[in-house]
Amino acid sequence: MKYLKLLVFLAAVGALACGESAKGGISVKDVAATGALYQQNCSACHGIKGEGVVGPTFKTGVPMTRSLEQLTAQINGGSGVMPAFKDKLQPDQINELAKYVYKEIQGRQ
Repeated sequence: MKYLKLLVFLAAVGALACGESAKGGISVKDVAATGALYQQNCSACHGIKGEGVVGPTFKTGVPMTRSLEQLTAQINGGSGVMPAFKDKLQPDQINELAKYVYKEIQGRQ
């Protein structure tokens, strides 16, 4: 029983370290800081609330079907007119931006 409790505890810690809560949802480490990062790098094209400006909206259509991994890849590598951010942002910043779009803008869990 003691080992089972330890295993459950370690699994929960591992999930949190990967950005997921114990409930299985996505978690942004620092919403305010990542929101500022979004404002600086994404909002000119995608809108302050993800409503779309010259870039697509995050609220409907294909962006709502993208997985967290697909959003991360899109930010990292870009496509079409969207620039790649892999040389501008750190990998952890890209991961946090993807989680921010997924959870805070799209309202997904």
